[in-house]
Amino acid sequence: MSCKKDNEAVTPDTVDVRDSAYYYSLVYYLWNEKLPDYAKWSVTNGDLIRSSETTFKPQSFANVDSIMSSSAGIRSYSDVGTSGKHLDRYSFASSQTDWENTSSGSNAGFGFRRGYISSTDQRVVYVYKNSPIGLAGVQRGWQILSVNGVQATLANEEAFYNSLNSNSTSTFVFKTNEGTEKTLTLTKASYKANFVQKDTVISAGGLKIGYIALSSFLGDNDGADTEAELEAAISDLKSTGITDLVIDLRYNGGGYTSVSEYFANLVAPASAKGKAMYSYKYNALLTSEFKKAGYTTDINFDTKSANFNLTRIVFITSEETASASELLINNLKPYVDVTLVGSTTYGKPVGFPGILIEMSKTDVTQNYYVFPIAFKTVNANNESDYFDGMTANISSVDDYSKDWGNPNEACFNTAISYLTGGSTTRQSARVSSEKLKQLNLNTKNEKLGGINEMITTEKIPVLPFK
Repeated sequence: MSCKKDNEAVTPDTVDVRDSAYYYSLVYYLWNEKLPDYAKWSVTNGDLIRSSETTFKPQSFANVDSIMSSSAGIRSYSDVGTSGKHLDRYSFASSQTDWENTSSGSNAGFGFRRGYISSTDQRVVYVYKNSPIGLAGVQRGWQILSVNGVQATLANEEAFYNSLNSNSTSTFVFKTNEGTEKTLTLTKASYKANFVQKDTVISAGGLKIGYIALSSFLGDNDGADTEAELEAAISDLKSTGITDLVIDLRYNGGGYTSVSEYFANLVAPASAKGKAMYSYKYNALLTSEFKKAGYTTDINFDTKSANFNLTRIVFITSEETASASELLINNLKPYVDVTLVGSTTYGKPVGFPGILIEMSKTDVTQNYYVFPIAFKTVNANNESDYFDGMTANISSVDDYSKDWGNPNEACFNTAISYLTGGSTTRQSARVSSEKLKQLNLNTKNEKLGGINEMITTEKIPVLPFK
């Protein structure tokens, strides 16, 4: 759901952006009733003056993001969950430039993520196909042997990262998935991310199993470009006559609710058309205002022509599966048999609008987006509150020694075994999930986009302080 405001952005010179961030939190924050009252304001000789103080002082924080995300900021006023910790792990802020680059998929660098499967075995975890490393043909699963002569071992991690990070042009030595050694000299560049990593079909046990890997529900044009990617991939899968579907969300940290909805409509059965997909739940203030304005908070299925009428879907998940990707899973549960393979998801049944605080119309470096948690979502069965994550039905290991869609990759192999009625207890990966986590605690990667996002797409202008 997007909430629209008709007023123009108001940018009085004397308003501090930190005050604006807190002002919006008082209105939009899901737990706004727990926030301290805002300072009283008055206008004197045309200047906006604070006439009283509160226990919360926005200008005492170093910057906008610290108000939104620090331990003393608004997160500390959210409800406490079963773990004894505050439920809000998510509210944040970003400069306008950084956010618009991230959300559109604009990146710069080599364009890949890496990780260790042993202290002497570093692998390519994923690649953006339009990046320098993607255009060179590098694939998930390739072993990285060295960069600029620095061996790709855990003992050399700091030197390896420093060499990778400090040089605009680097020489890589890889071992391909076929075992061939390959040397590539590549230069960092700007590129647009693709979020459909792979779609393919495999035959097993008399079934035709479709597979699609999605790394985000963000994308340019408020996600419209990603929607086009998704529709093309699903149409391709449908044309092959698949009987079952595996959706790989292991690195999908979420994105726009509109893109998650779009994909749900592509894969939901026709029987779901017109029925409830999910609903937004806001604080009492917004609920009242939206009701007065006639905004709907209920989203129904509008299934697309590419749907399969599938009766079951397997999702591959991990602790990086978050927000709008969890929303997809939760929304489909009332209508298809959903099985999770991998590990427990991140746990984020809440989301936010991106609120643009426009302090200047000519200098965007002064402008910020703030993202206070503003809603939670519930599916057609009124299921929500998975703050501790969605537990995998069948445990499996993220096996990035193999490419996307390889039927011998641990998670996909487990999904295939489940669908064909075979054993799902064996692990074909070389190392356990906990060992992988420990190996990669200090592994640094290029910034490849945000995580843990469930975002409505309307840009809401700053309101006047009058």
